Amino acid sequence: MGPEVACCPLCGSDRNVPFDRRLFMNVPVNNRLCESCGLVFQSPRLSKAEADEFHRTQYRRIHQVGNASIDPREIAIQRARADCMLALFSKTVAHVSSHLDIGCSAGLLMQAFAKAYSCKTTGLELDNLYRSYALQQGLQVFETLEALPQPGRFDVISMSHVLEHIPEPVEFLKRLRQDFLEPAGWLFLEVPNLYAHDCFEPGHLISFSSHTLAQVLQQAGFRVIRSVHHGLPRSKIVPLYLNVLTQPGGEEGGPVKRESMVLPRRKIGRGLRRLAEYFFPAAAKLSIIE
Repeated sequence: MGPEVACCPLCGSDRNVPFDRRLFMNVPVNNRLCESCGLVFQSPRLSKAEADEFHRTQYRRIHQVGNASIDPREIAIQRARADCMLALFSKTVAHVSSHLDIGCSAGLLMQAFAKAYSCKTTGLELDNLYRSYALQQGLQVFETLEALPQPGRFDVISMSHVLEHIPEPVEFLKRLRQDFLEPAGWLFLEVPNLYAHDCFEPGHLISFSSHTLAQVLQQAGFRVIRSVHHGLPRSKIVPLYLNVLTQPGGEEGGPVKRESMVLPRRKIGRGLRRLAEYFFPAAAKLSIIE
């Protein structure tokens, strides 16, 4: 395991306390709570080199149905998630000409955007297996932002279950706004919901609530246009995910508003999830794979 995180990735405070400790596939995962702003972050965490290697070779294998190669059932899961995200996005945005999907995996969201908007779509994916798969589908996919042949700017940048993997989310989002997103473009995010999702695993460096996610976006110079709690495609009633549509605007930086009662909210949310799964199992746990 890599270094301790001395200061909060959101507000910079060095005041933090233990929040959750566990083993994930025999790997210790320790999360701490910032006492100044309420952000939950992993410390110690993987070093940058360890994190890059983990995401290139291991992360997708943990979550896919089959481990040796890409299983068709995993593609079905990703297609269902892409359809849900597109449905949320298209309620607000009518036109897209260029789209960048960061952490595109097999490229299903890219395909959904290309079909719905007839737009040019580009992907970034660290995982070697999934990037190769997407390339085989005829998609334009690169490993990192630095590898983009012509950085330019995009109408839409999407990140589905990516921001929680970024060690310095404010600085990363600032860079996207300043260097890659059109001034009137859209940033479209989805992350696990701290108050309902399992969240805690080696690759998840930060666990967001809707409050701390909004604060990160504000610090990076974005304004939230729409925020949705939902569980699709995995649940009709458990709000596993936070989906946020944002645009550049508002004042970058400024004071960070503190979130209180984080641990009790986590316990209550997890308790409500268990009750939903017990009393309404069909709605709480959807079968994505037919």
